[in-house]
Amino acid sequence: MIAILAGMLLPALNKARESARASSCLSNLRQIGQAEQMYAGNNDDFLTPLNLGATWGVNNDNNWWTNLLVNGGYLPPPKVWHWEPSGVVKDGVLRCPSVNDNEISASGGYALFENVAADKHPNRASYGCAPKLGRVRNASGLIQIADSYHYQYKNTSIGFLCPKCTEWTFSSTAQIPPRHRGGGNAVFLDGHVAGHPYLYWKGNSDDVFGHEVKR
Repeated sequence: MIAILAGMLLPALNKARESARASSCLSNLRQIGQAEQMYAGNNDDFLTPLNLGATWGVNNDNNWWTNLLVNGGYLPPPKVWHWEPSGVVKDGVLRCPSVNDNEISASGGYALFENVAADKHPNRASYGCAPKLGRVRNASGLIQIADSYHYQYKNTSIGFLCPKCTEWTFSSTAQIPPRHRGGGNAVFLDGHVAGHPYLYWKGNSDDVFGHEVKR
């Protein structure tokens, strides 16, 4: 009888536990979004780039967007850096509570929207490149930072790609994963946060990636 009751209660407990983690994740992203707004206020309206260095392998250490927010005093530092030169944390606001320790690699679970198509996406960030809030017409409708996972390498990523420019699959590509009961969380350019099902993000619903924006 006890085993039967435990079997009945366990799914409900797991569901409640993940709901709590998803809420904590949204709280983290809200703080990160507020930090980005403060950073922009001190940097001529520019949000953080993916990295201050002009390209991969050039002046990248301690210049990732996570480093910029922590070292600039916009976010509290983690108790433990997984690898500080690469901006990777093991705890604190920059760590998604639903990420396992063995999944941590290029971030604590959150990533900037990065894209290779320089002629698109007013909300994209890259090396030495960041959105300027004053130039964006629909800041409340465009994604900036979200849950992240790279399915090819099976770990967290520092950036994720537009699903309309690079197909999202479960065998490759950095993307927003179905981490929270089939969905993922994100913060938008204006600082507000939202959670949506995986297919909402993958389908670029409401053009949240800015793929159709005319520049």
